[in-house]
Amino acid sequence: MEKAKVYFTKTITPESLVKIYESLGKELRGKVGVKISTGEPGGHNYLHPELIGDLVKKLNGPRLWKLLLS
Repeated sequence: MEKAKVYFTKTITPESLVKIYESLGKELRGKVGVKISTGEPGGHNYLHPELIGDLVKKLNGPRLWKLLLS
């Protein structure tokens, strides 16, 4: 069984998340899930939903993006 690849960045920005996606070297089509742990609101490790906005838009997920911001 092939081991899963894990992508990591020390730079936590919308641009760095898009860069990780682009490093896959593939264009994902159809319904694509984005699984990112953003922590709990109010916690010191909480990541704001705006962080993944550029990535969600790149994957053509505008409906999901609107839900994240509400």
